Amino acid sequence: MYVKIKQVIRRFWLIFFFLLIALIVLLSGISITDILASLLTLQLWQLFLLVVVFFMATGLHIISRKYLFYALGADCGLKNLSYIHFSTLAAHYSTPVKIGIPVAIYLFNKIENIEYSKSTAMLFVEIAVSTSLCGLIALVGIPAILGFSLPNIIGFIFIGALSLFFIFLLFNYLHKKIGKQYKLLDYLYQTIGAMRCIKSSKLGLYLILSILLRLVDGLNLFLLCWFFLEELTIWESVMTTSTAFFIGTISMIPMSLGSRDISILLLLQHYNVANQSSVLIVSLQRILTTGLSFVLGIYCGSVLGVKNAQVSNQDSAKNQN
Repeated sequence: MYVKIKQVIRRFWLIFFFLLIALIVLLSGISITDILASLLTLQLWQLFLLVVVFFMATGLHIISRKYLFYALGADCGLKNLSYIHFSTLAAHYSTPVKIGIPVAIYLFNKIENIEYSKSTAMLFVEIAVSTSLCGLIALVGIPAILGFSLPNIIGFIFIGALSLFFIFLLFNYLHKKIGKQYKLLDYLYQTIGAMRCIKSSKLGLYLILSILLRLVDGLNLFLLCWFFLEELTIWESVMTTSTAFFIGTISMIPMSLGSRDISILLLLQHYNVANQSSVLIVSLQRILTTGLSFVLGIYCGSVLGVKNAQVSNQDSAKNQN
């Protein structure tokens, strides 16, 4: 049942998103005419700047992945990294589960000949660092949304981290106890071994890259508020986007639809941004992130499909010879 619901959301996410925006507009008492009029006030250079910031964030994300592969003793070209990045996002947006992760692992092996354990380790470190970093920033954002006290939020995060630590110990114990007769446990053990090979200094540099990525993501929101004549500092922008990312991740809702958008709306209202501007900002952010990434992902996926077909044809020709 849950998978069917996710399939419907994946297929009709744009309709659900506009329905969500319409509901927010209705509850806020905002005029649709005023929203459209405000949207048309954006000039071409402003839209161009927003697209540039989007590609800055994407480029930083891709470079950080390349650096992680380097720390793991593997190498991957920037061009193929870009193709795989957008292709996996398109897979995320068009399937009922987060299939983009296994698709990325497969493509790294198929195109760049990177071991499954190393690509899994790269993605695990990426997710762990980004979620943890956003979670720390969310210590400020979540109390502003829900009214929870800071000690309660710290307690929830501590319990979650402790649970993950015990799961890690359990997998490690099972692998040593049972041996290597089970491929899944062996695969997990190899992934953990690959992560242990990352030096602390390299992990520290990757953390700096992750912080820069959070700043660039916040810059997108900062510019949108500036364009609509709303006051929001860089720190408030970073805190808002990071908190929304963290809530969207832990919600497990496809594309974080609704959870991320409502989080941004509530935080913008907390910082006294007008309701009309908040709705416009959330709408444009969704179009520039999900929409643009999906379109580019369809193109990159088709390019990778052609490349794989060419590789397969070459291999079959060699085998025949």
